[in-house]
Amino acid sequence: MKTKLFLPILLGLAVSAAALNAQTLNYTQGHADLTFIYDDDADAWSTTLRARSSNPPAVINGLVQGSAEAPGDRVDYAFDTLNVFVPAAATVSRPAGAEWDFTGVAAGEDLFLLPATAAEAINFGSPYFGIRPDIGAGTLFNDQFVLWVTQVDGPGEVSVWSRISIPGAAPSVQYATATNQLSALQSSTGHQHMNWGFSAAGDYAVTFAFAGLLPDGETLTSLGTTTVNFTVIPEPATVALLAGLGVAGIALLLRRRRG
Repeated sequence: MKTKLFLPILLGLAVSAAALNAQTLNYTQGHADLTFIYDDDADAWSTTLRARSSNPPAVINGLVQGSAEAPGDRVDYAFDTLNVFVPAAATVSRPAGAEWDFTGVAAGEDLFLLPATAAEAINFGSPYFGIRPDIGAGTLFNDQFVLWVTQVDGPGEVSVWSRISIPGAAPSVQYATATNQLSALQSSTGHQHMNWGFSAAGDYAVTFAFAGLLPDGETLTSLGTTTVNFTVIPEPATVALLAGLGVAGIALLLRRRRG
């Protein structure tokens, strides 16, 4: 087992390690979103996996969302009871070029993928896993919050990048543990799907933290955290990757868009 330790991005905030939660449900196919909810009255964050009935419908433990067995346009699941599955069919060869080094995989080697488009997810028979904040416009300053990776337990590197819309264009990387790129601004009113890459098969627990500024542009919200569990073609192994982002750093990143 290998261990990789990240130095803190900024000092000022200690984020405790999260243990891998017991897993009882498997999200194996279709559309579902990592959904962020912020209650400004209580200054409290929460997260849920929101399974959708379309584009294509989510499949949880073999039940198709929107079917008679799993009725409704959407159903929320707690992440501590859920596992996101990356099937063997979602294995691609890493393209050549240094712009792909962030994946932690050499050119031509296997990269395990949750794709950024519904068409690819249907082709792979994989989850179409997105990010969808459930936060009203104007709740947060500039309608943004910072989302960063604090810990990864797993056998390899994790990366998240936007779809490539221009042939030959370099990928737009949001997160990459191999290169220490661990934080990014997210829209608090948008909805996006990105590619999620894993450099090795096995079980992963990816812990995120998140916070934003209130509309005055000065007051920081409380800190939220969540852990998302992935099974990538099961092959158990564990490696700990730790990182922290200070409160001052969150505010600085958010204020860059101010004025």
